[in-house]
Amino acid sequence: MKQVLWVSRHEMTPQQLADLETADAVAAVLPVDLLAELLDIAGQKPVLLASSVREVTGRTILLPDGRRENEVRFVHCGWRQLLCLTFKARPV
Repeated sequence: MKQVLWVSRHEMTPQQLADLETADAVAAVLPVDLLAELLDIAGQKPVLLASSVREVTGRTILLPDGRRENEVRFVHCGWRQLLCLTFKARPV
């Protein structure tokens, strides 16, 4: 049995779930500052990031303001383990 903590506002896609082979891991889609915090508190558990590419579908979508744009879908391309992340920021 694999146990993975999924941290995201999006549901994991069937392709991501099928491709996930690492047990007892944390998989996350978060802003970089929160990823840095997660890496610190995850301890020895691997922190995984989903890799994806944007693929144009060939269809056009109508936006609420009346503009049109090319529709894209995100295609899952595997997982990467986050090993190190240093995040420094300052107000501007």
